[in-house]
Amino acid sequence: VPNLPIQVECAKQSERVSFLIPHPVDGATVFAASEDVMRAGVAVGMSLYQARQIAPTAQIVEPDETAYYARHDALRTALQAFSLAVETVGLGEFVLDVRGLERAHGNDKALAVALLDAARAVGSLAVKIGMASGKFTAQQAARQAPLNGAWVVPAGEEFICLSPLPITVLPNLPGEMLRRLTLLDLRTLGDL
Repeated sequence: VPNLPIQVECAKQSERVSFLIPHPVDGATVFAASEDVMRAGVAVGMSLYQARQIAPTAQIVEPDETAYYARHDALRTALQAFSLAVETVGLGEFVLDVRGLERAHGNDKALAVALLDAARAVGSLAVKIGMASGKFTAQQAARQAPLNGAWVVPAGEEFICLSPLPITVLPNLPGEMLRRLTLLDLRTLGDL
């Protein structure tokens, strides 16, 4: 569920509003921001002061962690109907081991639709599904999938999904490594 806290807050509003949600612990950094505010240049982890400079009309909403985690837990429960191997990556983001389930659903695309329907049934949240032979490729496919859609990456075609992505999607990429790859003009996973 992309940007789960913002989706929960938007559901509470009768009209479309730009949101900034401060971090629940320190209150001085951005925990979540609506898509339009993110496009304007606000980033998660940025100071709230700096975010207000970029998006002065954005409404600051107190974080409702109870509501966010209730939706997260409901999603996890819905996905456990498919697999007990459910790993939480982040708030509203899961990785499931669904090997073998495509046979019960007919094929991978039908399984993706079933997962999508199960996740959407939990409070009408917008969902993205990615399916692939490995976790990293599945995560990147989900991030590129359309809202309320799925991207199934067939085995052997991972390059199609991953090659256009910037090298910054690599997890735990040290700053010095990023600098050296950039100096070598290696900017995408395809370049790498």
